[in-house]
Amino acid sequence: MEVRDSVYGLINYNGLEEKLLDHEVVQRLRGIKQLALCFLVYPGAVHTRFDHSLGVMHLAGRIAGLPSLSLSPDEQQVVRLAGLLHDIGHGPFSHVSDEILERVACSAAREALELSRFEQFHEAITVAVIRERLKNSIPEDLFEPLLSIFQKGVQSTMRSIVSGPLDADKMDYLLRDSLFIGVKYGVFDLEKVLESLERVTIATGREQLGIKRDGVYAVEQFLLARYHMRVQVYFHRVRRITDAMLVRGAELAVDEGVAELRATFMADGFSLDSFLKSNDFRLAEVVLDRSKGGARVIFENLRLRNLWKEMFKFPLLKEDFPDEVERQSLRELDDKRTRRLERELAENIFKTESEYVIVDKQTVRNPTFRDPMPKLDPESLIVLTKKGEVLQRDSFGQVSLIFDNPGTLLQEWLYVYAPFEGSKEQRKKFVDKYKETVREILVEEARRG
Repeated sequence: MEVRDSVYGLINYNGLEEKLLDHEVVQRLRGIKQLALCFLVYPGAVHTRFDHSLGVMHLAGRIAGLPSLSLSPDEQQVVRLAGLLHDIGHGPFSHVSDEILERVACSAAREALELSRFEQFHEAITVAVIRERLKNSIPEDLFEPLLSIFQKGVQSTMRSIVSGPLDADKMDYLLRDSLFIGVKYGVFDLEKVLESLERVTIATGREQLGIKRDGVYAVEQFLLARYHMRVQVYFHRVRRITDAMLVRGAELAVDEGVAELRATFMADGFSLDSFLKSNDFRLAEVVLDRSKGGARVIFENLRLRNLWKEMFKFPLLKEDFPDEVERQSLRELDDKRTRRLERELAENIFKTESEYVIVDKQTVRNPTFRDPMPKLDPESLIVLTKKGEVLQRDSFGQVSLIFDNPGTLLQEWLYVYAPFEGSKEQRKKFVDKYKETVREILVEEARRG
């Protein structure tokens, strides 16, 4: 059996995979866009988590089948299933749901999901869905090996194929997002990267994917593609604003008591049924239909593409905030302090409701940064010499001229978004008038800590 994919052409799948593809928990991914509302700036970005999951299954299978990895047919099947199912825990608008859950999910839901064992909500929910909805659809001898791929702390070649520094997930979303968006930032030499992959033992019982030394240049291209997509696409100004508006609107709907939103985001307890019933369209429909307050206002503005504006932008650098203690305080803004800051800005600058002012801290990691201290980081890319020996130190930085760079580790900014009616010239005058006042408000908040 086969299906035609936009990125790879024909993708083959077997009977077991077809059974899972047709399951409602996988089919629901057709209603969740890969890049949330990114189509408001890149009209072609309408591909879904379902498309991506097919692609990851395909690439994971190609990697698992490499002779250099020596995986058995059963292990290869488990890896393909993990690629297919790795995103079934995503909620409406993909990663936006993780942020909403972080803010509103109750302690009972966190405990039920055993969240401490996972890095993000969607990872915990993925395992819950597999355990509760798919156990009878997966052969018994494959079930536990499949779950082990999703366990935090497990370090194996199989897990590294699906979730690691050079995994099928990243490879697929870079190529797929680039294609649908219509940019070239995410393009890299896939075939050379695949050819370079090796199985590396880094400690007793611990393995991961490494690369041959002659694959370094192709992997440099992959890493830079990821960085450029992050800066140019995933952190695009409109993308940041729409994500922030989605989160704020959903939070307001939960606070307002919209029952379906409270159930979807587990504000009152663990509710896998309610979570799995929701998708992008359903969430927006419920808010627009049932909210009577700020949530409806925000979602109506999103529907009409009447977006909040990026009013102020402050890099958290010495030039803008000379005092290191104050600068660090702003880096550590929590939800409580952020809300206080938004209230002050709404009252003193924008003269509007505080729920319509959003303070957003964003961080981009410089991909050429290398920790100056020698270490073998399990998340680092490991390079093998021609003799098959593992290079020590920061393995990839040791052989890459580009990434052997003691540059700045993080680039951090504070953004302020708010509704603004007026021309670009009027907005510029407003920003010029109030920028120093906003900076003073930020400094005062930093001093309060």
